[in-house]
Amino acid sequence: MTLTLAAVVVSSLLSAGWVPDSGGPVRASSSGLAPSTVTGSAGSGLTVSPPSARWGAQMVEDPAEGYTFFFSGSSGHSTQNGVPYGDSWTYESGIWTDITPATCTSATCPVARTYAGMSYYAHSGQKYVVMFGGRYSGVSVGDTWVFNGTWNNVTPDPLTPFVNSPPPLTYAAMVWDPVDGYDVLYGGCTGGGCDNSTISDQTWAFEGLNSAGLALWVNLTNADHPPSLYSSGFAFDSADGYLVLFGGGSTGVSHPTYENQTWSYTALSGWVNQTDAVVTAANTPPYRALIGGQMAYDPTIRSVVLFGGQHFWASPTAGDKSPNATINDTWTYSKGVWTNITGSLPGAPSPRFGGVMAFDASDDALLLFGGLSGTEVNAPSLSDTWWLTNKTLSWWQQSGVPAFPVKFTETGLSSGTEWWVNLSNSQSFKSTTTTLAFIEPVAIYHYSASAQGYKVISGSVNVSGRGGVSATVSFPPKSSPSGGLTRLDYLLIGGGVLVVAIGLTVLIIHRRRKARRSAAGSPPKPWEEAPAPEATPPPASPPPSAP
Repeated sequence: MTLTLAAVVVSSLLSAGWVPDSGGPVRASSSGLAPSTVTGSAGSGLTVSPPSARWGAQMVEDPAEGYTFFFSGSSGHSTQNGVPYGDSWTYESGIWTDITPATCTSATCPVARTYAGMSYYAHSGQKYVVMFGGRYSGVSVGDTWVFNGTWNNVTPDPLTPFVNSPPPLTYAAMVWDPVDGYDVLYGGCTGGGCDNSTISDQTWAFEGLNSAGLALWVNLTNADHPPSLYSSGFAFDSADGYLVLFGGGSTGVSHPTYENQTWSYTALSGWVNQTDAVVTAANTPPYRALIGGQMAYDPTIRSVVLFGGQHFWASPTAGDKSPNATINDTWTYSKGVWTNITGSLPGAPSPRFGGVMAFDASDDALLLFGGLSGTEVNAPSLSDTWWLTNKTLSWWQQSGVPAFPVKFTETGLSSGTEWWVNLSNSQSFKSTTTTLAFIEPVAIYHYSASAQGYKVISGSVNVSGRGGVSATVSFPPKSSPSGGLTRLDYLLIGGGVLVVAIGLTVLIIHRRRKARRSAAGSPPKPWEEAPAPEATPPPASPPPSAP
């Protein structure tokens, strides 16, 4: 992209009413908990800047509103004196928007927190984002909030809040189950520090709001379920019709053990262990914890997608699942099969864990934001925004002015033929395959597509969102085995036509002049044929004599 184009787009945003980020702090409090300072901007509206760097946030698609909703997180690990956030954001068509209320009270905003469970709920006419628990000031909390443009505290009983709902939980996994019509919450830690004794193995269902407008929770725990886990990936596999739970920690964070089991859940079948009988590096992702939501379903490829996490590698001798690295591999899960697609994706986000991922329907792409880029103690937090888009089946980083993938597909060229696409912003791209993919800021671009010996094809593309734009250019077949007509061919043909035209013109002029001279009685030229003499009539015969 060029600076000029970026300036034009930003100017357009300004003319549309965009107000730059104010950067002012706001206060937040909730459920009788002490108020906390929220670092960040308050309700600044449309902005091309993302939320500040953080990890442990929550993010979910809100299909009713047409955007992806984002909340909270922490600026860093607790050992780095990380500051929790309580701001609310939306992401739509490449635009981050801060929708945090300018003033928060215990009734209007949840307290700033990390590692909460968050999902979407849509049943019996109720549609909203629902959030449960998380960690605030070093301890787990157990309040329930819903968001449908404004926050509402729907904790069942503020005086005895944990009788008819899950206990206070941190790192719980939560997802919407559209088949069974409720949200499912699994695992987590009842203590803020998440030691062995506090890891949960309970399954809860959020079944909307009762007649009093309070959360209706049902404990679904039975004998058959995954081990006690926290920080697992959890997603609804729409193609297969069940929930998928993967990985997570099974021992406390002071000396964690991470797992690589795969479980499915439906109301009819309950929990079913889908882990392969023989686990290999090819059929199952390695042990990991996600400490966030880096797993989501992508309807455009009909697969659950898993990205990165904190990787604990198993020692083949001692079975020790000790910490090894933060990773950035990409896996898909469909029809009960895990597939590592890391090698087939051009580019990838940096290794991370504690980021958030959700499907962005406004752009037809999976959206990934933030996380920690290394070990818990030393890792800097991230503020980058990424797409995994089926338009180009690759990762794309979003930064500054909103930008979207552009994909050109050619037809008509022989295999391996080099071809070019030139854009009106002076960008030029070439390929020897049938496709060209790149990313450009929001704008309308004129293009010309060309290949040696072929006619130049022109058109325009409108880069405006919805996962980018695709265009097909069809090169016409060459007219002869020798490679078609070249410029010299056209010159020779044109010259021949001109000579013939001149000859015909001369002949016509000549005949017209000849006709005019003959009509005027002018003597013939030597090369012209003399006119034949006119015939003399015979003399009249005398009249006959009288007898």
